[in-house]
Amino acid sequence: MTEQANVVQQTIREKLHQVIAEGGSLSCASANQLAQEMGVAPQLIGEVANQLGLRITDCQLGCFGGKKERS
Repeated sequence: MTEQANVVQQTIREKLHQVIAEGGSLSCASANQLAQEMGVAPQLIGEVANQLGLRITDCQLGCFGGKKERS
């Protein structure tokens, strides 16, 4: 892993530790917003969240605790 990738992952970890301190869950929308702010793929936010044991909630796709609407 490159030095830049290490710095990005460390920054993500720091931001997610703040989330943990505030309640321990991360909404899907917040994860996507963080990814956009940092200019990284949402998958990277998810990978780091998994490493930290942080749950993603209110999934916009209905996969992780979000509501599924059926037509």
